[in-house]
Formats: sequence, C-alpha cells, structure tokens
Amino acid sequence: MNRLSLTSFAAIALLSFGCGSSESPATGAGGAGGAASNAEKLSFSYTTPPGQEKHWCQYVKVPHTDSGEVFLTGHSTKWGVGIHHVQVSHTTPDLPAGVDTTKPFDCFAAGASKYVGTSLFLDQEELDSDFPAGTGYALKSDEVIVILVHTVNVTTSDAPITLGVDLKLGDASTIKNRLGLIQFYDPYIYVPAHAAASATMRCKIPSDMTVFQTTTHFHTRGLDAAAFVDAADGTPGKTPIVESTSWEHPSAVAAPLDLKAGSYVRTTCKYKGDAADTIQGADKLDNEMCMFIAYYYPTVAPDQQVLFENCAQGDEYGSGTATCGDTLSCIQKCPPTDAPHYHDGQIDVGSCFQKCIVGSCPSATTPFQAMNGCIQQNCAAECGMGGPDCPTCIGTKCGKETGACTSHTCP
Repeated sequence: MNRLSLTSFAAIALLSFGCGSSESPATGAGGAGGAASNAEKLSFSYTTPPGQEKHWCQYVKVPHTDSGEVFLTGHSTKWGVGIHHVQVSHTTPDLPAGVDTTKPFDCFAAGASKYVGTSLFLDQEELDSDFPAGTGYALKSDEVIVILVHTVNVTTSDAPITLGVDLKLGDASTIKNRLGLIQFYDPYIYVPAHAAASATMRCKIPSDMTVFQTTTHFHTRGLDAAAFVDAADGTPGKTPIVESTSWEHPSAVAAPLDLKAGSYVRTTCKYKGDAADTIQGADKLDNEMCMFIAYYYPTVAPDQQVLFENCAQGDEYGSGTATCGDTLSCIQKCPPTDAPHYHDGQIDVGSCFQKCIVGSCPSATTPFQAMNGCIQQNCAAECGMGGPDCPTCIGTKCGKETGACTSHTCP
C-alpha cells in the first residue's frame, strides 16, 4: 500500500494556502542575506464538505535568500476543530518544473504522493515550542516543498476550518547544530476485524545523538503507542521514553534525550480492530500507522540520512510466533506485486506481505531480510514474476541466507 511520508508544520508559514471556499494570503519568510524576523504570523481558512476526510496538498516555493538557506528555530500553531495533522515535505528530484503553487488539490486524486520526498515536520497537536539554542532545521532557498493538511469533518454540514502558524526563524550565523527529523515508520501492520492486534519495529541509532520533541502517531484503532530505548546488546528498555493512549492527542516530550551509537529505539503499537481487516497506510479511517517522531542532532551522514530517518533498515517487525521459514512459506502465497518496494527511504508493501511479516516472531526479521535482500540483489530478474529459474538462482546465489532462514527458530 502506498503511503505519504509524514512530515510537518515548518514551512507552512512560507505559503499562501486555501482550501474549500475561502483563502487567506500569507507572507514569505526570511529576507535578503539570510536574515529573518523573529516570527512570521500567518492564518489560513478552508472548508471540508460534510462527512468527508480530505488530504489537501499544495506546492509552495520557499522564499529566496542570499545565504541559500532559511532556518526554523521553533514554532507555535493554533487551529480549530477538523484538522488531524499538518505536514510539510521536500519534493522529489523528478517533480515537474513549473508546478502550480497557487492552488490546493486532493493529494491522492492528483497523485501527489509520487513527488513526496523526505519529511520536514509533523504537527498533530497545537504546540508552542523553541528548539534548543543554536539548533535549526534548514530549508533551501527557492526549493519547492509540498504542504499537506489532513482534515476530517464528521458533521452533516460544511466545516469551516482555521489554522494559525507563528514560524520562529533564525539567521544562519546563529545555527551551530543542524537538525534532522526522525520519522520511524512501521510498514508492516495487520489488525484483524474486531480483534486485538499489535505492531512493533526496532530502529538502530548509528551515532551518538540528542533527540527532542519526541512523539508517536497512529490512527483511530490505536489504543497505545510507546517508544523504548534498547541497549546495544539488545537488552530491552522497560520504561517508555514517550507513550500515547490517544490518536487525536498524542503525548509529546520536549525535553532532550541523549541516545548512544548502537542502541535501538523500539516502538510498539496496540490496536482494537473494527468492522474490517486493516493494514498500514495513510488513510486515517481505512488504514493504520505506527510511528516514532523526533527532531535530532547532529545529523547523520547525508548518504545515510534518508535511510536512517525513515528506519528503512529496521528489524524486529513481527509480533507473532511464526519462524523465518514459516514466514517464507506464507509470503510465497502472496502476489508478487505485494513484495516491498523501496524508494526515497520508504517502503511500499502489499497487504498479504504485511500480514505475513506481522505474524512472524521478532527475531525472524533479521534472517528474512538478509535472504530477501540477497534475492533482490542477485535474482531480481529470475524471481521478479515467479519465473521458472527463480529457485535455481536462489539456491545458487543465496543458499547461505536461505539456509539461515529455514533453520531459524523463535526464542
């Protein structure tokens, strides 16, 4: 199932944005030479039709500065009823030139998810915050970003929705530590109808870093989401660093927390199914999510930033009892198109594949990923559509990895 990479409120103050029947202009941020005012105060209004859930998108060009960058050092947001979250993201390099930056549009109907790149920011709650002194999140001068506002109207009348943003800006000369945004995203979730379920993921910390403004994200079936720090040797943490029991009002911890290289952030989510089976995806009503979100510094190496910040190389995804071999047997019954597709630090994966991974025990992920990675690297042509040469290729080029998977046992 395709998904939008969840993001932010940072650059929302850089646009003129309107949805539905009304529109409010907004001033740009920053000035010549990279200097910026203390804050940009902006307000927006738009309308969501009765009984509808909308993902409104709009492309926005970041203002020009001579320094080439605009730094966010904090923010405050105010909104009325009807907004689930506000997000901002970089766009991908293949975004067509000259996109319309004057009108909002339906994110999914227009295929905007194709051009959503790495995240900047996610606002799930009204907040007023300042980043630690000397830190800031950089936007490039003149880059095109995409803004998404997720609105929900459960009434029988048009819902007028208002949003106010104060964007706190800083000059590049004051920034000693550039910020990154962690948005660890679990691509494997399966919630059976009318049943209890859980999802889990573990993401390795590659270098010493400090995180702050930690929070979680899930949807309407979610009962609890918690993040723990596990030791480098795998010893699980027992006390959550952040925990939420409300999808509408997730907890947030502003205080900085130091994480050591080699440790893990393990995120667990618990659900109660409704009338239909549910898998991972962006739609609040039809899908579920499990996320850990935090700003961090110092940022990892640029060539690893996208992979790390999205936890694209995570493990311990299973919350069941199936071994790696049993999981392999399950996945062999899935359509080939359900297999994970990795792009821009994200993973798109079909429902059958998700269900199989969730049913595995946590320790099955590592041998399964090693085997699956070997097959993708060495036997993609032979196994892409289940061709007759696939078994021979796997046996010849991935025999070691396959043997480790089939001999795996759950603790």
